[in-house]
Amino acid sequence: MAIPDGDIDIISAFKKVSLEEQHVSWPLSDCTIHSALGKHNTQDLINLILEGGLKLKCISPVISKAMLFAHILQRSKEAAKYDPAMLAAATLTLSSASYDEDIDKTMVVLTFHHMMKKEYLLDLLGETKFNLDKYLKETELMLFRMLDGITSHKIAHEYVPFFSQNLIPLTEVSSVWQPFITTVWKIISDFYMSELCLDFKACDIAVVANHVALMVCKVKSYLPSDWYQDFSPGLTMETKNRLSRVMINICSQN
Repeated sequence: MAIPDGDIDIISAFKKVSLEEQHVSWPLSDCTIHSALGKHNTQDLINLILEGGLKLKCISPVISKAMLFAHILQRSKEAAKYDPAMLAAATLTLSSASYDEDIDKTMVVLTFHHMMKKEYLLDLLGETKFNLDKYLKETELMLFRMLDGITSHKIAHEYVPFFSQNLIPLTEVSSVWQPFITTVWKIISDFYMSELCLDFKACDIAVVANHVALMVCKVKSYLPSDWYQDFSPGLTMETKNRLSRVMINICSQN
C-alpha cells in the first residue's frame, strides 16, 4: 500500500531530526569524522593532548595525567558526545589544576582553536570566544563527573626520582646516568599514551620503567633478583615480566 504524501513528509522530517541529533555541531572538530563505533579515536585524542600540552608548555606529569584521564573517558559513552579537541583541552586544565599548575584558560582556548582551525582567533570579546569558554567549562564538568570528582590520581612520574636515585648504590648507573634517566622518562611518557596504563599501579610502572632502562642501557648491577619488591612490595615477578614486555613493545612503536 502506498504511503500518503503527508506521512512521507513526517517520516522525512523525523529522519532529518534524527541525523541532526546524531551529528551535533562541535565548536572545533569536524563531527562528520566521528567514529561509527560510538567513541573517539583514542590515538587522535592522545595526539591532541600531546600537541596542546607541548604548545601550552605543560610539564610532563600534567600531560601524562591528562592522557590517563582521556583513557578513563574512553571507557564511557558520554565522552563521545563531546568535541574531542575540547575534551583534550579539558583533560589538560583539570590535570594542571591537580598539580596546582597555573594554566591560562584563554590561552588553552586560543591554542586549541588555532590547532584545529589553522587560524588565530583575534576577537577575544566575540561570540566564538564566549562559546568556546562556555563549552570548555561544560566539558570540564562532564570530565570531573566521569572521574567521580577525583583528580589526585598517582602517576609514575611521582615515583621516578626516588626510585632511580636509590639504584645508584647498587648499580653502576651513575656512569651512564643521563642516557639512563632519559630512557626512564621516555618509557613512562610513551606508556601513558596507551590505555594499558589503567591496568597497572603507578608505582609498579615506575619500578619496571627503571628495570627496562637498566637493561636497555646495559647497566651492570648488584641488585638481588627480587629487588623490585623493596620498592613496590605488591609487585610480583609475573606482573613485572608482563609489564616489561608491554613497555618494550610500546616503546618499539614510538
